[in-house]
Amino acid sequence: MSNGFHARKRKPANRDLPPNLYVRNNGYYCYRDPRTGKEYGVGSVKRMAINEAVAMNMQIFDQRHSLVDRINEVNTLSVTEWIARFKEKLHQRGLRPTTIQDYQLRLAAVARAFADKTLNTLTTKEIA
Repeated sequence: MSNGFHARKRKPANRDLPPNLYVRNNGYYCYRDPRTGKEYGVGSVKRMAINEAVAMNMQIFDQRHSLVDRINEVNTLSVTEWIARFKEKLHQRGLRPTTIQDYQLRLAAVARAFADKTLNTLTTKEIA
């Protein structure tokens, strides 16, 4: 059931824009910082404006931690611990041996790259 507090949908021409990026009547793109509401001009080239908005959104949203974790000050798993748990579940799925081997090769690469990290400190930028 709807509570009536939904933002309106974007126009069809603007649906491909990332969150917080808006186009003005003259074709100029503006990025609205969701933390402050302040708008910043990012130019009239759509591709460049989208790249800027995506980069800014990633920077803002990567810094946030879940409310539950902040309240409880939860220590999250290390990447190595998570991989060990994932491997246990992998064998319970009934996958073929070659599929399991493929997963294990990929998990070994992840372990080499991020063995000393915890899941809550790992960012999408590091993974990419």
